[in-house]
Amino acid sequence: MDLSVVIVNWNAENYLKRCLESVYACNKGLSIEVFVVDNNSSDGSVRMIRSDFPQVKLLENKDNPGFGAANNRALKACTGEFVLILNPDTEVRDGAVGKMTGFLRADPDAGAAGAKLLNADGSVQMTCARNYPDLATEFFWLTTLVRRFPKNRAAGRYLMSYWDHNDRREVDCLSGACIMARSKVLKDIGFFDEDYFMYGEDVDLCYRIKKAGWHIWYLPEAEIVHYGGGSTNRIAEKAAIYDRIAISLFFRKHYGALTAALYRAMCLFIGSAMAVIAGASMPFMKDRAKPKKVFFENLAILAWSLGLRNG
Repeated sequence: MDLSVVIVNWNAENYLKRCLESVYACNKGLSIEVFVVDNNSSDGSVRMIRSDFPQVKLLENKDNPGFGAANNRALKACTGEFVLILNPDTEVRDGAVGKMTGFLRADPDAGAAGAKLLNADGSVQMTCARNYPDLATEFFWLTTLVRRFPKNRAAGRYLMSYWDHNDRREVDCLSGACIMARSKVLKDIGFFDEDYFMYGEDVDLCYRIKKAGWHIWYLPEAEIVHYGGGSTNRIAEKAAIYDRIAISLFFRKHYGALTAALYRAMCLFIGSAMAVIAGASMPFMKDRAKPKKVFFENLAILAWSLGLRNG
């Protein structure tokens, strides 16, 4: 078997249908198997898979164990030389899968490769290739300076947003929305760390792949549309907390307890400031939806940093 495709789904039926159609349409010359791990969806996803894609190897969880744990359930059963980890809200463009498998076969030192992720409007999704996070990059992220000054080398270091993403390069980490890796590499490093429930598990996986001596590459010639938010738009506040928990866990695991503690303190002060700014600006905004979202997300981050919320 050339390739195993693993998709973890939670209430993303419409996205998932398009994703599966694109996967089966672009596997020219490759023998593939497709796993979908469903995390107890309630939207008809399972029924759709059974009726429209009977060839899919469907694994149903009775609850939602998280992204990493769900992936691991399928990864342990994969038989392909390579594994493509995909989000359900992605659409694979023609040739992308072949370009990634071809690259990994040609470079024996490459442990994983990622595609150029595109937004629905065709713009590049900067999270597709990143540097490892640290306290400085998190400061720019939490204060939104990374989005205000994307071309600045300091503010844009985490997302490498100063680079046009049109050339191949070795990177620290890829987005969990699309990672192709050698099955041997994933098995050797122990798959995903299941301590991460949502977010951060992709950064941790890539960190361990590189620590094991493998290279990770970003391939602009392989394109995948990532619509984003297919499962998380409805839980924005919880998602903001899960993101902070994931970064805190990564810092504690790889940089030490002090860095994790400093990060939590940073979240406390920045979360407070951002909530105050967003709340104060709301009465003066014609469209209050965005500042309202920022206000409640930062209020949730503040509550987490004080130990009052954990999801």
